[in-house]
Amino acid sequence: MGNNKLGGRKTVRRIGFSLACVALIIGGCVEAGQQSATTSKTRTPASTDRGGFSHYGSYLAAKIARDTSDTASASEFFDLALSADPDNPTLVLRAFQAAMTEGRMERALELSGPRLEYAPDAPLARTLLAVEALRVGDADAAELHLAKHRNDAFANLLRPILLAWAALLDNDVDKAIARLEPLATRKSFAVFHGYHKALILDVAGRTEAAAEAYRTTYDSGAKSSARIVKAYASFLFRTGKIDRAKEIVEVYLAQQPRNSIARHALVELYAGRAPQPMASTPQEGAAEAFFGVASSLARERSQSVARIHAHLALYLHPDLDTALVLLGEINDRQQRWQRSIDLYKRVPQNSAFKWESRVRIADNLHRLNRVEEALELLRKMADERPENIDPLITIGDILRGEQRYSEAAEAYGEGLARIRIPQSHHWTLYYSRGIAYERSNQWDKAEPDFLKALELKPNQPLVLNYLGYSWIEKQKNLDQARGMIEKAVEQRPNDGFIVDSLGWALYRIGEYREAVRHLQRAVKLRPEDPILNDHLGDAYWQVGRRTEARFQWQHALEFGPEDDVAEEIKRKLRSGI
Repeated sequence: MGNNKLGGRKTVRRIGFSLACVALIIGGCVEAGQQSATTSKTRTPASTDRGGFSHYGSYLAAKIARDTSDTASASEFFDLALSADPDNPTLVLRAFQAAMTEGRMERALELSGPRLEYAPDAPLARTLLAVEALRVGDADAAELHLAKHRNDAFANLLRPILLAWAALLDNDVDKAIARLEPLATRKSFAVFHGYHKALILDVAGRTEAAAEAYRTTYDSGAKSSARIVKAYASFLFRTGKIDRAKEIVEVYLAQQPRNSIARHALVELYAGRAPQPMASTPQEGAAEAFFGVASSLARERSQSVARIHAHLALYLHPDLDTALVLLGEINDRQQRWQRSIDLYKRVPQNSAFKWESRVRIADNLHRLNRVEEALELLRKMADERPENIDPLITIGDILRGEQRYSEAAEAYGEGLARIRIPQSHHWTLYYSRGIAYERSNQWDKAEPDFLKALELKPNQPLVLNYLGYSWIEKQKNLDQARGMIEKAVEQRPNDGFIVDSLGWALYRIGEYREAVRHLQRAVKLRPEDPILNDHLGDAYWQVGRRTEARFQWQHALEFGPEDDVAEEIKRKLRSGI
């Protein structure tokens, strides 16, 4: 049943809260190589040799690495090229940007001076120097660099926030609040204004003013932000309004029951502890601003810019769990599995994301073919929390991906044993175990699981497809199976596997010409799947299109089917059906 096998991986959940006006931010801190400020001085790297190597070759290697998202190698190659041509403004720019993207802040600081020689108002260099000044508590230096920063999207949003936190370094609360006012005049920035005003007043100990700022921000539409809800709940608890703190978190969880930030906050509240504040220092407040921008940019798929902002947040607040997880997710998307693992390991032990980070570490160990390490970690986690099913589900998913189907079914079964009363969302667990049973030739156990999945989630297209297809393969319940697959196609008309199932159902009951129509469409949707091409070849043969049949079978072989399928296709190429 090659056309019905699914990877079974859990969908990674995005974190962070909604921020307005992303379009104004994208590119605001990233410098283009053709900026007018450097145009007159920019040149391409020379191709002469120094020290026995071609630094032009290093430059080309760096560009290739950057274009393939290998920013660690890109940064090293740009540094190598720059060491041989240190006065080249293009190399200074590229090396600086690569260091920032990779989070090599010390190296980026070294390059910020040369960068500013060529472009005194270069936004990213000025931003980094302002962040460094904030980090060490030098408000005057931070304000100087922010004043010299070019007016751009960054200046409209982040500069007022950073200037406000810089003022708080000098304990000038009134100046800090005044510096946020430009954000209040723009509706799209209102959430930034209210949130950071509340944080500043909270950090400064102005309890009454902070209470008003939190309440106004929350009531104005920020109820959908887990971070603002947590910040407000923490403040309410610390000021003795414990019941109200629990109430706003429970209201949020009623809408987003699986949100890690809110769930962890509620656990803290019921344990009699205040959730950790989102900021306790000016540095942490500034970090919060950079993380907010980074999370929005990541949702917009502006990955390199998001990484820079997340690294700036971590430079100010090294234990900021959300920034670590966000960077891990970005590296996951870029298939930098080991880098993701290193980031997830840095998530603090008391973080709301520690448990989920460990699950992701196991997932990435699997991707690195370190299967036994992944399984060992997950089994340890399963023992730590006997009520939690997530590690067992992931164990099952990994084992199923490794085609260890009997073991996968056992892991899923352990997970199901921890569920007292199955809910509708548990259909996926029965479905996954059903697949594992079916693939390990235990149909007597698989069929009840598929039926249970449909009981929990009626008309679920994946289950309708798999069960209907299985019945057709076994030549049982043919009319019912056909009806199930037709329902699945109605819901997912562009899913090549499900369309193939309908075509194959028609083939198995002898309606060959109608089967051809659906199987042709399935192959169009999934042109490189060997099973779908094989099915279409069979249908062509039955309607007398023998040359086209052999063409499809040959195609199926080229796409690498499993060994038993390949042998059957070779037999058909020799002898037909």
